[in-house]
Amino acid sequence: MTRLTLRDVAALMISVSDNSATNVIIDRVGMENVNALLDSLGLTHTRLRRKMMDVKAAAEGRENIATPREMMTLLEDLYRGKVLNKQLTDDFLNSQRSQGKLYPGELPRICASQ
Repeated sequence: MTRLTLRDVAALMISVSDNSATNVIIDRVGMENVNALLDSLGLTHTRLRRKMMDVKAAAEGRENIATPREMMTLLEDLYRGKVLNKQLTDDFLNSQRSQGKLYPGELPRICASQ
């Protein structure tokens, strides 16, 4: 049996958009805690309403929602260290760079244009 740390699961969730890994994180953190964090960051139009691949919840109209503006706000807050501690922020940004999802200097330039 292979055991994964939450850090491993989060890496899968982010790097390959693994829906099962996302659901594990949702179970561990709690949907209400995710939404409370979003509220604390002022992201009132971004909501986690269901787990990934939850066909029944989707059929009931419960969809996860976000706005482009709030995603930019979240990225800026992440970049500025307002969401995670310095080590976790650096780990996240480095993982995005190493996967080609974020280019050197790209985020500071985007944040400066806001």
